[in-house]
Amino acid sequence: MHIYQREAQECLLITVIDVYSRWALGQHIAWQVNKGDVVKLFDKIFGAYSMAENIYVRNDNGSQMVAQKVQSYFKSKKVIQEFTKPATPEQNAHIESYH
Repeated sequence: MHIYQREAQECLLITVIDVYSRWALGQHIAWQVNKGDVVKLFDKIFGAYSMAENIYVRNDNGSQMVAQKVQSYFKSKKVIQEFTKPATPEQNAHIESYH
């Protein structure tokens, strides 16, 4: 795969993995990622996979993840959202090692 990079602009990647199996459930890559992209990605995942109850999502404190729209969406799906502390990638080691 070739990724074209415009004038030193970085593209952003969101990956959702199952911590138990390490299976990538979904990914979104774009020049910009917003709260709507997060909701669309999780809608796609929830549509493709049957989910158990008590789903936890662990994420950093990026603006996309702390947005009220995303938090309301997770609440409506009964998803428990956990936030890592700033500058502590070891708290999200599964996804950090995946990338």
